Amino acid sequence: MDERRRVVRITVPTGKLCCQIIEPQPLAEVQEHAIIDINPLGISFIWPKNIERDQEVKLRVRFPYSTYEDAVNVWGKVSYSRKIPNKDEHIVGIEYIRKK
Repeated sequence: MDERRRVVRITVPTGKLCCQIIEPQPLAEVQEHAIIDINPLGISFIWPKNIERDQEVKLRVRFPYSTYEDAVNVWGKVSYSRKIPNKDEHIVGIEYIRKK
């Protein structure tokens, strides 16, 4: 049986939305990374290395025509990290979580 998505993914045009991992410190980078798609349950983006499943991360998401001072911060848990064939990059999928 085919698995059906609960929500629709919104594919983001290249370079329109970017993010940074700001926590945990070992993964934190100043460099922006392109967001591939976004929906009410999660987000996926390009990352230069593998991130372990269930790793909790804090993302800073920058919207078009804004700076990182106006950015949105969100916590998430890694659902998947897939290597892109013939590239030194991964597609990382994050499920949003609530941190107390």
